Amino acid sequence: MILRNVFREAEGILVSREGSDYSLVLPASPNEYEKKAAEEFNFLLNASVGVRLPVLAEKQARGDCHIFLGKTKRAEKLGLALTYAAAGSDGYYIRSDGKDLVIAGADRGTLFGVYGFFGRALGYRYYAQGEMKIASADRLLLYEADVFEKPDIDARSFGYHDVYHIGYPDIEKNADRLRIARNNYTDWIMAGHTYFALMPKEKYQKEHPDWYSPDGANLCLTAKGLEEEFAANVIEKIKATEGRYFMIGQEDNFTFCDCPHCRAEIEKYGSASAVMMRFANGVARRVGEWMRKNCPEREVQLVTFAYNATSTPPVRYDPEKDEFSPVSPDVVAEKNLSVMYIPLGTLHNYPYTHEKNRIRAEGFLGWNACTKSIFVWDYCANFDNFLVEFNDYDVIAENYRFFRDMGVEYLFDQGPYNTRTPCFDELKVFLHANLAWNSEGDTEALIDEFMGAYYKDIAPQMRRYLDMMRGRWKEIAALFGEDMRSGGCDSSYYLLPKFFPKEFLDDCMDVFTEARGALEEIRIEEWDRYVLLKKRLKQIMISVRFLLVRIYGRYYGKELPVKIDNLRADMNDCGIVKTNEGDFMEIC
Repeated sequence: MILRNVFREAEGILVSREGSDYSLVLPASPNEYEKKAAEEFNFLLNASVGVRLPVLAEKQARGDCHIFLGKTKRAEKLGLALTYAAAGSDGYYIRSDGKDLVIAGADRGTLFGVYGFFGRALGYRYYAQGEMKIASADRLLLYEADVFEKPDIDARSFGYHDVYHIGYPDIEKNADRLRIARNNYTDWIMAGHTYFALMPKEKYQKEHPDWYSPDGANLCLTAKGLEEEFAANVIEKIKATEGRYFMIGQEDNFTFCDCPHCRAEIEKYGSASAVMMRFANGVARRVGEWMRKNCPEREVQLVTFAYNATSTPPVRYDPEKDEFSPVSPDVVAEKNLSVMYIPLGTLHNYPYTHEKNRIRAEGFLGWNACTKSIFVWDYCANFDNFLVEFNDYDVIAENYRFFRDMGVEYLFDQGPYNTRTPCFDELKVFLHANLAWNSEGDTEALIDEFMGAYYKDIAPQMRRYLDMMRGRWKEIAALFGEDMRSGGCDSSYYLLPKFFPKEFLDDCMDVFTEARGALEEIRIEEWDRYVLLKKRLKQIMISVRFLLVRIYGRYYGKELPVKIDNLRADMNDCGIVKTNEGDFMEIC
């Protein structure tokens, strides 16, 4: 959301192709994102005007004509609130101060503020690896600026291959430029299912067997002494590790402790999630007290899982008021405790506001009554089959508006993180990234914009094919009642002839043939562009080729083995190394 947006030309030139009097100024000890901000400022300035600016430490800056990046003393002097509470992780300020300019945020915001500056000044827009736009200019003007912008969802992570594997330079830069800059482990002191990592059986079980559930699958959250030791171990991890979030999360299974004490507590409060919240709150209080005394400057948020056995929120529903309320003050989260809700069973071709997803929506509403800080782990792929289009295009924006209104602070939307796919991955990441930043965005306009920028000469055909596949899935839902699921069950029904008739797939191939014809027109004069777009087309065609071979392989007779070998070779060439989350399924 844009909270202030004053940005207009002022007298003076910041830089021209002849050079500049300006320099970039960093704090005395710049963090990772402040350093990246300086690098990206010069990258974009050079891409537009052909000039780079010197980078100085703040103590070296004299006079005026400076662009201050990050938590500098100049930003402090201007009274910019560079805290998570005010700006979040990713919000940013752009503020002019005489001839000087300040771009700053609490964390990634400084980097994203650089992108915001160039977007306003030179029309910068980033689409995917190798595709961005920025105006070519002879000079960059000075601006009068007072901008404050924050994303609708503060921390956003998307499990797609080309933005998930942070640490690989190209992928990390891609995630940065899409204003994501994290995966579901970035910023976490500990993440995932951490009960046993914090309370290892080999260390504690012999002396404290009652600290573990009778089936050994989880901790016993009502056991005496467990809370104190658990909190102490959390504190030791915080001492040793930088990070903003800390997961105190149950193990990855469907059980909950069924000892007499836990059964009694479940009977008393009505749910396993209430027992979990009472335990997590106790830990949060102990950790919070230690932090206030020992490191009040650090902001560490504990997070607990609402997952499987603890997914149902510990609330009562009042039908007359149509509202949820906590079953007890004991289950209301401490200020330093968030709840990560995993809405399993969602039908992803319907928004959370739709009746078909009412149970999941009620889960959000219930947890919203218990905590002011909700984290979400959602899904945007069918993990049984990555080669068939996942038709959630119509609901992304509405779901993100729903998350925004629920006060969701952190989102991990998990897609095909461990491979590329032939299902418009680059477009999907572009949509998710932009709509989680501004959920009021127009999905169809964003699709059109991306198609033109990424597929260029074959954009009309790619858009037509995408619309055909989206339309087919709507027909499948209407005719057969089959909706978009994230997997976890047999998805072989996707491969039934009635779902994808051969005539439909042949029509898709005709669109691809038309696209190849469009490419032939540029083959001679624009060879590099031809080669680039040909590979992008090849990647998208793999989905239909797979469906033809898998469903109608008998039509090919003796040519079938060759078809399969060629398909496998093209998949490898396009980086499609898995066809589902677990392994490489047989094509035919």
